[in-house]
Amino acid sequence: MKITLIKMKVSTILILLIPIFVSSQDLSMDDIINDFCERVEKLEWDNNSDEDIIEIISLLSYEVKHDNLETINQIIERFKEDNPELTDEEIEKKFAIKHAEALAINCESYLILLRNLLPQCPTENETLLLINSRIDSVLIQNENLPFPDQIDLVDKYLLKFIADNKSLISKDYNSVTSEVELADNIKIYLQYNCIKYLRANSVSEIQKGCE
Repeated sequence: MKITLIKMKVSTILILLIPIFVSSQDLSMDDIINDFCERVEKLEWDNNSDEDIIEIISLLSYEVKHDNLETINQIIERFKEDNPELTDEEIEKKFAIKHAEALAINCESYLILLRNLLPQCPTENETLLLINSRIDSVLIQNENLPFPDQIDLVDKYLLKFIADNKSLISKDYNSVTSEVELADNIKIYLQYNCIKYLRANSVSEIQKGCE
């Protein structure tokens, strides 16, 4: 499966979550994020298709909105009063980004949910083990950067790693494997085995989904 398709699925999840995020600004945001996260933690994702996951998360989103409706309505009114220059669409984009980010940063179950939309984790090999360790170090060293900047660094490091380790890579991959296919394979593996990369990549895709 192409990485592009994975990004489309992440964007779909984001759109389904907007009914919550657009309405959950303020100190109440933490309560609504925690409510959503607790419900996600109770769900069983194994053996569900991508379509099942998207349907379940859509229903869950509306349940959380319904159960927090009074708080949500109060926040909406206050926000509109404080930001009369913003359209409803601008409000949706602003808060979809903010609160989807909050979930990706603070709710590991949400990250695991997104990971369930990925293809199966590639079989472990020496190349993947080495790059996983290297990328983890890169992200630790640059954890203060915005998440999209972290992903840009990873992408650049991957290109250098592939160029500098052709001998190792040739032992683990067929000679007809292109650099693009190899990079996609590595990125999928990282999302299963490096929580820092999964978080940074998820937040970055969430932001792109609202552009």
